[in-house]
Amino acid sequence: LLSPDKLHRCVHLPGSVRVRRDACRLHVQRVPGLRAAAAQASDADYLYRMPALDRPQGSIDILEAACTLCFEIIPPPPPQNRTIDHACEILLDADQVQFPLIVRNYRQGDRIRPFGLAGTQSLKRLFINNKVPRTKRRRLPLLLNGGQIVWAVGLRRGRCAPITRDTIRAVRVTAAEWRPERA
Repeated sequence: LLSPDKLHRCVHLPGSVRVRRDACRLHVQRVPGLRAAAAQASDADYLYRMPALDRPQGSIDILEAACTLCFEIIPPPPPQNRTIDHACEILLDADQVQFPLIVRNYRQGDRIRPFGLAGTQSLKRLFINNKVPRTKRRRLPLLLNGGQIVWAVGLRRGRCAPITRDTIRAVRVTAAEWRPERA
């Protein structure tokens, strides 16, 4: 369990106790049984659709991630603020967005085209690099535009629909009440 070469280890102890190590944390919990633990570990898939914004704003409550994604159509930001994306907010070119936008969780094999980088990166590698525990990866919301991952909420923005000098309208997407440690 404490071996430095293996970051993720799990040991089952008598009395339905499980000790699990994720990177630099040790978790001790009582587990009713192995079957219940397996069911608990495999979070169910979720998928939400954000239809075209008929009004200037809309939102999606993502119960599985304990957050709300808020969508708002705004005028384009000034040039000095066009590439600034925060962990809890991104800006998209509204004319490049293909509605409905999809919000779903991670699936094996997912890849993102990171903004500012060439090529693609697997989400698994992104999670590892950002030290996202395995238990939280399936709950983290992903925003998709036309089948491409636009945003791994709280982690990384994709290359799709960037704000440019030709942008007329922008879509601001904000993760309200988002706390990565709760997801």
